[in-house]
Amino acid sequence: MITSKYHRRRLLPAMLLAMLMLSCYMEAAAVNPNSKEQASDCAVGRVQKPDDMLAALCDREGNQTNVEVTGTEGLDDQVDDGVICVDGIYYVLDPGAMAARVVAKNELNSTYQGRIIIPSSIKVDGREYTVKSIGRRAFAACMELDKVFIPKTVEVVEKRAFESAVIDDIEIEEDSQLKVIEDYGFMFFCKNRGQVVPDHFRLPEGLQEIGVRAFCGAFADFVIPSTVWRMGDLSLATNIKDLFLKWERPVNAPLNILELSGYNDVDYKGSMCPTPVEIHVPSGSLLTYRLTKPWCFFSLDEMPVEEATIYADIAGLRYRLRGSKAVLLPPSEGQYSGDIVLPETVSYNGKEYKLVRTEGAFNNSKVVSVAFPSSVKYVVDDFKYCMELQTVTFPENSRLRFFSAMEGCPKLTEFVFPPSLQVLYGNSMMYLDGLKTIDIPGSVSYIGAYTFVNGALTEVTAHWICPPKMLPNDVFITKSNPRIRVPVGAKKYYEESEAWNKFEIVEDETVEAFVKVYTEGRERVLTLPVDESADYYEFEAFKNGEVVKSQTLSLIKSIRTASANREAATKRIGFDVSSLDDGSYRYRIRAASDTEGLISLFEGTFVVGDDSGVEDVVSDGDTNYDVFDIMGVCIRTNVQEAEISGLTPGIYILRPVLNANPSNVRKIIVE
Repeated sequence: MITSKYHRRRLLPAMLLAMLMLSCYMEAAAVNPNSKEQASDCAVGRVQKPDDMLAALCDREGNQTNVEVTGTEGLDDQVDDGVICVDGIYYVLDPGAMAARVVAKNELNSTYQGRIIIPSSIKVDGREYTVKSIGRRAFAACMELDKVFIPKTVEVVEKRAFESAVIDDIEIEEDSQLKVIEDYGFMFFCKNRGQVVPDHFRLPEGLQEIGVRAFCGAFADFVIPSTVWRMGDLSLATNIKDLFLKWERPVNAPLNILELSGYNDVDYKGSMCPTPVEIHVPSGSLLTYRLTKPWCFFSLDEMPVEEATIYADIAGLRYRLRGSKAVLLPPSEGQYSGDIVLPETVSYNGKEYKLVRTEGAFNNSKVVSVAFPSSVKYVVDDFKYCMELQTVTFPENSRLRFFSAMEGCPKLTEFVFPPSLQVLYGNSMMYLDGLKTIDIPGSVSYIGAYTFVNGALTEVTAHWICPPKMLPNDVFITKSNPRIRVPVGAKKYYEESEAWNKFEIVEDETVEAFVKVYTEGRERVLTLPVDESADYYEFEAFKNGEVVKSQTLSLIKSIRTASANREAATKRIGFDVSSLDDGSYRYRIRAASDTEGLISLFEGTFVVGDDSGVEDVVSDGDTNYDVFDIMGVCIRTNVQEAEISGLTPGIYILRPVLNANPSNVRKIIVE
């Protein structure tokens, strides 16, 4: 039990640090795009040659500075038993192996500040010891580190070595012998978090193991060498823009390796909140990665890490161009204004680039409207304090997966998310005083904390039958107590959720469920709307973390269902779940094309055994029907009512030949 003033004095900073971690671990760093040549102040993970080391320690005027290790003032001078100090760095020696391990001064506090240049060896009592490792919590919670240089002799970064440290720059010497990064090893923050992003973190060839949640922070480029063979859960659960994998054939990796939220569902460990990352693989290996989990859940291409980055102004908009893709940035001078229609592709020096991402492009601008093309997948920190913004639109065939940061836009009165959206990141819809209603598509599998902070919100339409299980309790911060409109049959599931049961839940026939199980006798089919740009769908159902059902369907096997109150039938794809016992299951559905790979990824919860199927709707008068089986294949045409009973036993969908209004479509069972 901690009772002394000595311990309490150190407990308070630790508590404050924990609060800092909670508030900023998930924070997406912004980008300073003004110049390609502009140097990053957070160039984390650069590999430097020894000759470059002194140059890296020069001030802005080019004058050489001294290596500084400071920060013991005001802290206890206690040094743990067995710890020695050489030139301001603390070590534990292993005389048998003639090895040294970098450690903290004592177990309670690490005292490093400033520039830390770890030598490859030290001399103690005339004997030379090679520095082989960075010890457990050696730099933990060091809040004022400017630079840490890791020599090539270091083989292991031990557990929590840099946990919660705040660092400008980490440099790994060229030809490093680093073999293992243990759990939480590089879980540090960048000092300029929220201003710039580290230019790259290139791990050395020869590295073999990366532990659980080994990294934190935000990275533009992150390179995994081909020698890595083991990766822990959430080992890359950080904000990475471009991830370069060097394996010719991918190694086994946890499904949640890139899960930005770090949330582990009790029934399914998967990418419930995947980082908005583009993954690049070696030439000739793309097809293999598209068939391998978890990489197939992300956007993949074969761009090499050496591909140059170009900053260009095209038709009044500023872009970052690399490979075949474009990212929209803020202008180099001034702000965007008026009505903006973003192109799907841009051309520069004879090469075409597809717009896939926007980063902080419109913050504090005077834009009135922004129209996005279908190609944009990630909208990141784009609409903060746009005082004139009135409309933001996405096309029906939008590929948008990740949306964050719309804040302080008082003139915005209407906003519709596309049905492809998977992640609504925390703080995404804040202080939008003109927005009275919001429609959340059922494709969304993750909603972050404080997503809807809006005192004017009066109505929310949600298209899940079962809302996401990991929805936090503080998603809606509002005094207006909005009414929640949900599909028929969904009310009881919202009332069981602490995130929703504080509001009035109303079932509405006009609210269509995104994923729904149609039940008739022993036949059960899980359906969702079809994306016709996909060539095939892969379906998996999970129970207690195990796959209990999987199925792959081409779009030929789609079904058409209808509700009596809709004017047009909705084309949906169906998966047979008749073999599943009654109960609740997790699902993951991947829509993909043969040419592009991943199109969409849907995750969530469904229930088998709940009577939430489409009601039979009976037409009047004598009618001839086209007859479809449960998978949507037309098996008979122009069938009279009297002939229906002669069909083979099963479930059928009947569509009138002369009056095909969905109000006359019905589903029957023939026994």
